[in-house]
Amino acid sequence: MNRKKDMTLPNHGIAAGDGTGEGELFLRNHITYIVERAWTVILVFVLSIIGNGELLDLVISFLKREKLDENMQMHLLWLLGAIALLLVLVGWYLNRWYRTTLTVRDGTITYRQKTLTRKSNTMSVKQVSNVNVEQNIFEMIFGTCKMRLDTDSLSTANKTDVEMILKKKRAEEVKKCILAMKEGVDIQEAEGDMDVEEYDILYHFGETMANGLLSITVSQLVAAVVFLVSFVATLGITLNDVAKGDYDHVFAGLGLLVMEFFTAYSFVWAILKKILQDFRFRARRKDDQIYVSCGLWKRKSYMVPVNKINAVKIEYPVLARIFGRGYLRVLNVGGEGEEADGMKLLLLGSYDDLRRRMEILLPEFQLPDLRERTRVPRQWMYIRMLASLAAGAVGGVAVYLGLRIGLGSEKGFWQDYGKIIPGICLGIGAAVMFLWLLCSYLRYKTCGIGFQPGELLLVQGTFRKEVSLIPYGRIQYICYERGPMEQFLGLQHGHVSLLASAASRCRRMGSFRVEDFQVLEEKLRETY
Repeated sequence: MNRKKDMTLPNHGIAAGDGTGEGELFLRNHITYIVERAWTVILVFVLSIIGNGELLDLVISFLKREKLDENMQMHLLWLLGAIALLLVLVGWYLNRWYRTTLTVRDGTITYRQKTLTRKSNTMSVKQVSNVNVEQNIFEMIFGTCKMRLDTDSLSTANKTDVEMILKKKRAEEVKKCILAMKEGVDIQEAEGDMDVEEYDILYHFGETMANGLLSITVSQLVAAVVFLVSFVATLGITLNDVAKGDYDHVFAGLGLLVMEFFTAYSFVWAILKKILQDFRFRARRKDDQIYVSCGLWKRKSYMVPVNKINAVKIEYPVLARIFGRGYLRVLNVGGEGEEADGMKLLLLGSYDDLRRRMEILLPEFQLPDLRERTRVPRQWMYIRMLASLAAGAVGGVAVYLGLRIGLGSEKGFWQDYGKIIPGICLGIGAAVMFLWLLCSYLRYKTCGIGFQPGELLLVQGTFRKEVSLIPYGRIQYICYERGPMEQFLGLQHGHVSLLASAASRCRRMGSFRVEDFQVLEEKLRETY
């Protein structure tokens, strides 16, 4: 097959053969961009009119063409001022909509914003690392979606390079065209690949529910339960006051109910969001690309180029770790953030289950037996014990000094409780020391390092747990540090740096023997 065959996208005149065609694709955001950006202000404006009886009467009088009195004329001035500000805001977004363009031409993508501050960003199609399509409920109604482009660049690793709101069909066409230009294939061949609806991995509803519930944090779960119980109790007390005719406390109870409802709702929604965002999660492997689609209230689809993957990470949230479950995600530039959830490839599953499914999606990475990893030396715990003693002493002394400064003039307090204050401070110091030792012990039992034939294995975590596989060829540099105690015990700690966002760029290795770091250096020499 001649991969430099010149094929064009229908009606767009863009060549796809080798990414260097003379065609041009010119794009502008869909007009609903204005509504998506200004909808909160518009909603507040409408609710303000509906909730304000005088403004509502003013609008009704205006529609009936009735004469306005002096009070209504003053309200009319306020209303006109608010409308003027709203029109200025809409005009601002209208100008941004018209002057924000995306041009694909001759194997390059140019993103321009010609507003008050002019910005132009030109990138090569070959450097595109992710093409993501996302659709929320509003966009489902109007048939639009967000298309996001990320490049393999460290300077833009923490943000999306390009974001456009397009019609769903148009966005899919552009996505196929960019991928065809990137891979240098026939556009019709790329269309055939993208339109296939058969997926290698598909999670059913029960697995999605379990994934959402076990992915939440302990604080979210506790807070949701506490506020729900508090809401039910307050509701019962309020209804009891109504039954007794005690209306003095009813209004206070109603205010408390509203506050508790919205607080509980925020935590419950955070739990439901994790379930909904992974609804019908499915993934498939095609050539050197992995395609993922998921979501109910916000549909997402993203593409992961295998050659852009800089590391593979299995994350075990606290609740999921109790059940031995973790989910798989990959690290690559621009692949992190809410829109792609860190390029998640597999939902929660056991280690063996993840290994089996990785053989389908990502056979380039082989999950090793974690029992073979090199654990943190026992000498490291000696350092942590000394640190825990220091932390306990500092905690106890800080509490004592705080009481002295805050209650120093309260002679009655010191006469009544002065004898037990040292015991309280000693207890707090002991609690701090115990917590420090507990966290240190959990890290000691969790952390480890391993040297696979092609990848570096890192296991980190305290309550959470992370298992990372980093190809030696993707490591940019390694950094070592040694404290006085580590030098005495023959240890050192360090980290490796990847081409990724700021949140995942630095992968810490913990404290190990100097010989272990020398093995890593040798692996890098063999690779480079």
